[in-house]
Amino acid sequence: KIKVFQRKQELTAKIKSIKKTLRSSTTLAFKDELKARKRVLRRLGYATSDNVVDLKGKVACEISSADELTLTELMFNGVFKDIKVEELISLLSCFVWQEKINDAAKPREELDLLYSQLQDNARRVAQLQLECKVIY
Repeated sequence: KIKVFQRKQELTAKIKSIKKTLRSSTTLAFKDELKARKRVLRRLGYATSDNVVDLKGKVACEISSADELTLTELMFNGVFKDIKVEELISLLSCFVWQEKINDAAKPREELDLLYSQLQDNARRVAQLQLECKVIY
């Protein structure tokens, strides 16, 4: 019985050791992702080098139903400043997910500039995330 008890103690210790190793490796993976995401936020001006959230970061925190970074970039680049309500709604509708429709109507020409600004901002954010190794 003593040998069985000792074996049980050894196995229990081994289980604890393996669990500790698993937790530390998972934590390490999250730390790398956190560092990459903080790097993106600092480069976009959402946080300072001391990891203090700036105004842009506070605005992005309030957005919960769309691509926060791209939408915040559009706001701070003044895209929404002088556009009509209809144009604003059209632009914001790009952030609502829908299945791709093959025979969709082409947007009006006056929306081309807004759409290209959206694409430019989205590309810039995506490129920065790729450079910082943020994986989605």
